Amino acid sequence: MAGICGWVGNAAGNRAQAAATVRAMAARLRHRGPEAEELYLGDGAVLGWRSSRPPAGKPLAAPMGGAGDAVIAFCDGEVHNAAELRQDLRARGHRFRGEDTGELLVHLYQQHGESLPRHLEGSFAFALWDAPRRSLLLARDRFGVKPLYFAPRAAARGGGLSFASELGALRADPGWDDAWDWTALDLYLQMDHIPAPYSAYAGARKLAAGHALRWRPEGLRQFRYWFLPERLEARGEEIARGRPGHVTDAEQEEELWVRLRTAVRRRLNAEPVGLVLNGGLETAALLALLREAPAASVQTFAVGAAQRASGLTAARRLARRLGAEHHELRLRPEALAAAWPAIAASGGEPLGDARAVPLYFLAQAARPRVAACMVAAGALELLAGRPEYAALALAHYSDRLPRLRRGAAAVGHMELWPPRGPRRWSDRVLRFRQGLTLPPAQRMAAWCTAFNREQRRRLWRRAVWPVAGRELLAAVAAEWPQADWLNQTLYCDLRLRVGDGSLATLDRMAMAHGLEARAPWLDTDLALFLFSLPGRHKLRHLRGMHLLRRAVRRRLPAAVRRSGGREFSLPLGAWLRGPLRRLAEETLAGGALDAELDRDVVAMMLRRHWSGRADYSRQIWNLMVLAQWMAAARDQRRDAPAARALPSAA
Repeated sequence: MAGICGWVGNAAGNRAQAAATVRAMAARLRHRGPEAEELYLGDGAVLGWRSSRPPAGKPLAAPMGGAGDAVIAFCDGEVHNAAELRQDLRARGHRFRGEDTGELLVHLYQQHGESLPRHLEGSFAFALWDAPRRSLLLARDRFGVKPLYFAPRAAARGGGLSFASELGALRADPGWDDAWDWTALDLYLQMDHIPAPYSAYAGARKLAAGHALRWRPEGLRQFRYWFLPERLEARGEEIARGRPGHVTDAEQEEELWVRLRTAVRRRLNAEPVGLVLNGGLETAALLALLREAPAASVQTFAVGAAQRASGLTAARRLARRLGAEHHELRLRPEALAAAWPAIAASGGEPLGDARAVPLYFLAQAARPRVAACMVAAGALELLAGRPEYAALALAHYSDRLPRLRRGAAAVGHMELWPPRGPRRWSDRVLRFRQGLTLPPAQRMAAWCTAFNREQRRRLWRRAVWPVAGRELLAAVAAEWPQADWLNQTLYCDLRLRVGDGSLATLDRMAMAHGLEARAPWLDTDLALFLFSLPGRHKLRHLRGMHLLRRAVRRRLPAAVRRSGGREFSLPLGAWLRGPLRRLAEETLAGGALDAELDRDVVAMMLRRHWSGRADYSRQIWNLMVLAQWMAAARDQRRDAPAARALPSAA
């Protein structure tokens, strides 16, 4: 686990000031790597790196290729195929001084140039500075497990570009433009997170998953180095050449298990590795494969509400059946209230995913015992394991029934604030029927949005240019038009809901405690295999995870096989009505939020939730995180010293 940051510019300037700025950025990333810090000062660049362990052999700041001819690389995360890459490079004549990832990236750059990210399998974000060419290369892994932000600066602010693993670190740059991006904040209200390339600040952007950026004095260029539909097309041609004819269901089930085993073993090393266990089939499969590994024992971790232990019970039974050393944590609302400022402020931009709460405490409990944890991130999207996908199948079948579609059109314009409740199906039915009037790629946005377009129009007190989530989904769906309706939806979810949503939640909460999260289900070979299969292999008879259920028939106990996909959840609605009501009222009362949102609309939601006639827990949590972020951002703006432009080079 690590954090990277840095600055590059055009001409000679104040090296000491540039170094101080990058040191301040690195200090804000200390939680990502509390044990070691490296700083590279070059002619035109300063790079910073925080890590939980020092690099092997300290190759990072050494010239590669001769005195004054330096190529430097700092990496956040892990390259899981590093051993194969080193073996190939040694066969080509490269010589290594250690086992550090930065040195590996330098050799790959010397061999492959800017195409080096294409050769990496793992969860990573890296920065590589080529001093002779005065060129910076930034890249983010294929699915977006690791974050990376960058901020180009206008000439009036000193020119150049700064970057960091977290948006909050960029604020240490005295030339920072701290104007908020209202389009991005409107997206946040829709999706509970801000998708790439947007960020909460107009002056910064988020590098998208599978993308790289090259900066040179003459300008910068972003490019996509890995594109899933393109790789699927190439894989289809390889399969047709190497294995023509019909592939049986049994062969597909075996291939799934073999690829998942490979993905798990790629993510094992000498340090202790645990498993986040939720009792679902996707984590049960990971536990079974970890038990096959030669490690002495497997430690599993689960979290749940103290007064509602059903999820904990399922995880405990699974760990006992498969022989794991199990640890569970029972959360109380008082603990959430105490940790609320740290949870809401993590990462430097709002993230309204309530799953952050259990993940925060889980990482806190796991870190003293293990250095890294396996997680099942991405599995529910790859295997169609969410309940929404069954609803999507129903909607797909209804497309053939014109009478039902006409009935849906009659309720296409839902009541602005429909009645909601944990025991009522009225809102779900209304949302489902509204989705019937939309194209398949847009239905999930209509069902899963926190605030729809009309609700956001009522909330904002200013004119905000709306970018609808369904429009983003339509654009992403157009990237893979030949996919069947289910695979296209799964692809959209992987790109928009997972990459900068659930994975961002996972990274921030794990890194808050220095815990590395590893996601075997997002292994490239495994994901390509699953996306190459028709949707019917994942969702059958309105039940998801079909292929995985069949693959584990002879490998897991029957009671385990009957469980579906799960996610950690807390009784947030009840807590917000009871022990957390005061926290919600204080967070949403006055201040920054009142200046931007209509107080009457917010008060209406609170009244209906307090009364128990509605369940607006998701919307209230979304607004609480936004209010906390706005207040913290404005306090930092007032406390910041007068901005001085960073010199245009170190």
